[in-house]
Amino acid sequence: MSDDTARTMRRTGQRGQARQRLLLALAASALLTAAVALPMAYQAQQARERDSQVGQVRQAEVLGVTTVKAPEAVIDSLVWRSGPADTDALLHAATTPIAVLVSLRDTQVVRADFRLDDGPVQTDDTSPFELDDGRAVVLEPGDHSVLATVTYADGRTSLHQAIFTAAG
Repeated sequence: MSDDTARTMRRTGQRGQARQRLLLALAASALLTAAVALPMAYQAQQARERDSQVGQVRQAEVLGVTTVKAPEAVIDSLVWRSGPADTDALLHAATTPIAVLVSLRDTQVVRADFRLDDGPVQTDDTSPFELDDGRAVVLEPGDHSVLATVTYADGRTSLHQAIFTAAG
């Protein structure tokens, strides 16, 4: 075999090896992309499905391995009364007069952030924890909601919610 033929065969072999390496690199890149993209697409689909279930208790999944239950609002801590001398009654599912005093019945609380319907957040950091600093709230007749984010002395927080009807 001549030197020219041997050189040509080496060059052809080197080109073939370079092509082979390039194809292997492209295949590895495609596999790695699929390994990352497919779980992310699955998570995105799961999130869309969870978001379409408005008002339902949802569970969060991370790569299908860890399941954490969504926090549920406490509904038995918000109470109402029509005057300072009245007895507290559970606010959730109640029918109230249009003027009510709303407060939180809970222990070890250091702060409560109240929100009536879509109104602004009102913070109370002194006991007793009351919406609108213990003044009667005058409501329009109809359905209303109160959401309270409560902070405890140990740093924990929880949601307290009541949905009720004001009778006119």
